[in-house]
Amino acid sequence: MDNSSRNIVSFIATITVAALILMGAHFYAQSQSTETAAEAEAPKAKVLPANAAPATAEDLAEAAFDFAEEEDAPSVESQIAVEKTETITGEPSIAIQAVNPAE
Repeated sequence: MDNSSRNIVSFIATITVAALILMGAHFYAQSQSTETAAEAEAPKAKVLPANAAPATAEDLAEAAFDFAEEEDAPSVESQIAVEKTETITGEPSIAIQAVNPAE
């Protein structure tokens, strides 16, 4: 390996080590913070009215139908093609030949 190749390899190694040190310092600083991500994103309880009733299947179906009728609703075409499967006859699909045929 000539001198210029060594210089290039040592430059890349120096940058890699520096990046690893910076990443380690960043993660160490995050681990020392008092507020964790789970605590920051804790969901708040919603208060429902006293006369609220759960949605029925008919309500959900009607809402989905109304959404599908809107002009802005995305159109989705079926991607599933059902093909008729052939029955298994028990016969091999390829011809099997012996490695050393009898002479």
